[in-house]
Amino acid sequence: MIMYSNFSKLILGVLLVSITFSCIKEKYITDKPTDKTTSNKSLITEFKLLVSQNPDKIGNTDVVAQEVTFENSKFYVLLLPHGLNPGTTTFIPKITVSEGTISPPTGEAVELANIVKNGADIDIHNSGQEYTITSRDKSVHKYRVIAISAPSGIDVSKTIITANTLKGLESEAINPVVNDLDETIVFGSLTNADLENSFSEDSFSLDISVAVTTTNNKHLSIVTPTTANFKKKGFSDEESRIYEADLPITYTVYGKKFIRTYKATIYRENIVFAKVKATKRVFDEAVAEAAAKNVIAKAAAETAKNSAITAKEFTDTILATATDIKKKFWSFTPPAIMIGTIIRKLTKVSQAASSAADLANTSTEAVNATNSEAAFEAAEAAEAAANDALETVKFFRNSPAFIIAKGIIGDKAETNSNMVITGLTYMFPAAKNDAKIAADASKETANALKKVDDARTAYESAKADAGINIE
Repeated sequence: MIMYSNFSKLILGVLLVSITFSCIKEKYITDKPTDKTTSNKSLITEFKLLVSQNPDKIGNTDVVAQEVTFENSKFYVLLLPHGLNPGTTTFIPKITVSEGTISPPTGEAVELANIVKNGADIDIHNSGQEYTITSRDKSVHKYRVIAISAPSGIDVSKTIITANTLKGLESEAINPVVNDLDETIVFGSLTNADLENSFSEDSFSLDISVAVTTTNNKHLSIVTPTTANFKKKGFSDEESRIYEADLPITYTVYGKKFIRTYKATIYRENIVFAKVKATKRVFDEAVAEAAAKNVIAKAAAETAKNSAITAKEFTDTILATATDIKKKFWSFTPPAIMIGTIIRKLTKVSQAASSAADLANTSTEAVNATNSEAAFEAAEAAEAAANDALETVKFFRNSPAFIIAKGIIGDKAETNSNMVITGLTYMFPAAKNDAKIAADASKETANALKKVDDARTAYESAKADAGINIE
């Protein structure tokens, strides 16, 4: 944040607010013994500081003194930029008088910003520079001139140009670079422009909030502009992308208005940098989309893995149960033969389910469309094997062999067969469905990553064309 000069260093406000301000009134002195009435008309017609005579001291514009009256006392004030160097006290003025001669003469360096304190107040009789004009009739007139800096600078953090999409400003222009000596407020740069390239008007207006740093001073009021009227700087390729606006800041002190004008600058993108910005936006969006799809794909792969593992564990459980039950029958009895057939088919189911689980687990370690597709195909094979085993179990339930089995092992025959039928009916289709969802999600992620690669290539190409690494 740019802060205004220390009160004690620049006397910034003290001169303007101290009720002790006074000045030496004009005296009319002649070489005759008779007294004459003092004239109220100033013999100084112009007192100013030229940039050419005061380089790097007063900014970019000439400064003209104004006569200030306070409690019937008159003095001249030069309101310099807020960024005046506290150590700068000497200036070269250009003075024009209506008649006579002035001392010190015009063009002579004097300490106009030399401030003498009397306690907490300014010693007005000894601050600045006293000038003496000797008129043609030999009368002598004295004037005091004091140079001070403007009491407020620009608050960078609160100075903002309001977004206006119709005029090419998609978002607020913020954090300008401010120079309180040259009185410039610069938003962005040619390589980091705020205005869209598509906007190319010669002039336009934007709402602006110009914040200043102020003192609590009942004798001081400050008015800042709320609209910036920008004009294109020129018509060359570079100048056509630079827009400038004058921002007058009005300081009113004891009824006297002083104006310091800042120049605001905002930039429009050129076609090359606009392409960089556009491709960067596409790249960022592609990265964000791929990241989101990757999260979905990982979650889907985890679900598919868990379903495949659950199906395999179920198959292994019923396979072990069937093996134990088969032992209760003589080898060549109908129940033993049917259960043996079921065991062989359940073994195939277990093998297929194991493969599906392994592939599903691999696909969760790193989202990969090929792995996910292989896991889905394994889940399909496991479902097909489960359906084949299911048909055999159903046939067994409706065969005389099942009646024999019930006679030997009782309700276990029905309980276990129901469990097998239910598990094979619902578990493997669900596992296949989860694998399908995971495979589709993985494909979407792969497509999104391809878009990222394409967008990155376009972005890098645009940066290369621009010849600068723009982030």
